[in-house]
Amino acid sequence: MSNHITITGRLAMDPELRFAATGTAMCTVVVPDQKSKKNEATGQWEEQSATTWFRATVFKEKAEALAAIAKKGDTVTVSGRLITREWTNKDGEVKSSLEVDFATVAVVPREVRAERSQGQPAVDPWATTAQPTAAAWGQPV
Repeated sequence: MSNHITITGRLAMDPELRFAATGTAMCTVVVPDQKSKKNEATGQWEEQSATTWFRATVFKEKAEALAAIAKKGDTVTVSGRLITREWTNKDGEVKSSLEVDFATVAVVPREVRAERSQGQPAVDPWATTAQPTAAAWGQPV
């Protein structure tokens, strides 16, 4: 039986980078999942379910790279093994959280629009024809 999950969503907060006593980098991200639907009458988005929060931690060089490039609101895809962690809070209540163990996190690039001068067509760098600088194949230079 396989226990593998892939989640795509927006980061709820900036990635948290910390280091273990051994010097190993650890970066934790939090991705919420909630179903919502647009109300056609009001044009507003309405929540259809409770929010499920997923935490994922990556290690070493990948942790440092993730912390350097990702920020709150970025879309990420998290993949790994789903586990439930339990702990007791300071009030003595048992709490639990869903975590993605052995996680791989990929940042989905944001859409970037090319800037154009107003009234000017976009320049296609591949449309220009380069002049040959050497003789054709088989011809002495």
